[in-house]
This record gives sequence, C-alpha cells and structure tokens, in this order.
Amino acid sequence: MQKLIRVFSAAALITFISIAMLGQGSVRAQQGQLQDEKQEIKEKKENKEKKKKKHPVIMELEKQIAGRENEPAEDVFKNIQIMKGFEAIRLLRIMEHGFSPALGVKCTYCHVKDEWDKDKKAEKKTARKMWKLAGEFNAMLRENIDEKASINCYTCHRGDTTPATKAKKPKHKTASDKDK
Repeated sequence: MQKLIRVFSAAALITFISIAMLGQGSVRAQQGQLQDEKQEIKEKKENKEKKKKKHPVIMELEKQIAGRENEPAEDVFKNIQIMKGFEAIRLLRIMEHGFSPALGVKCTYCHVKDEWDKDKKAEKKTARKMWKLAGEFNAMLRENIDEKASINCYTCHRGDTTPATKAKKPKHKTASDKDK
C-alpha cells in the first residue's frame, strides 16, 4: 500500500511540475500578449491624437466654407468634376483622411497652394482618373463578389505615391523558408 501511495505521489508530483512548467510558458505567452495589446492601445491612442491635429490648409479651408459645409461641393468650390453632390465638408474629409494618408502626401502634391481649383498638376488629373476607376471597380466588386466589398486608394498605394505591384517580403519565416 505504501508503495502504491509513493507511486501515486510521484505521479502527482510529476503532473504538478509539468503543469507548473506549462503554466510558466503560458504566463510568458500571456505577458507577451499583454505587451502586444498595450503597444496596440498606445498606437491607437497616438493615431487618434494625430487625427485630432488638423492640417493648417484644411483648417483654413474650413474657415472659408463656414456656414456652407453641408452644401454640395460644386456650389462651394470651383472646378469640382468628380465629387459632385458630395457635401463640401465631406470633400475636405476625403482629401484629409483619404487621399493624403493613402498616398503619403500633403495637399500640394496634387494642388497648387491657394489655387485649389486649377488643373496645373498632372497628379490632380491622375487622382480624378483613379477615383473614377476605383468607383467602377467597386461597382463590379459589389455586383459580382460581395455587396459590401470595396477598394480605396490605400488598397494599392499603402501610403506611397507609387502603387504596390508586388507583395512585400514577410517579416516572419514562412513554411517554405523553414524547408531551406
């Protein structure tokens, strides 16, 4: 009987040690996950702060259209060709939170400062063509694949003026890398 108790106690001890060791790994994993979550929260907070800070050009344009923000863009701004029917304030938001970060540029990449309506830059003409193309592509996506599917400038540009034409090399090892 004593032998049985010793064997049983040894088995219990081994099980306890195994669980403790697994738990340590689990605790480390949880700590790592917690650090990742803290970093993600910090990045989200920083991004919110960045979004709160308005570009001076946008602030100036908002002052200029004060009281007319909800009117159609073509009634408030000159030379609106693509975003007709959009509220004037929405046009500014698309420029500020859409085009600018998606291409990693400032307003003057496509526009001549204080001559926003002029078509002096090829980039502005290209942006209009791309907006139209994205709209056509979204219509096809929604009709043929998923009614909620959409693309935007960032889909291809990823914060750069040149669209991404191939996938970036992964930061982590893939299954095929492990075979080498």
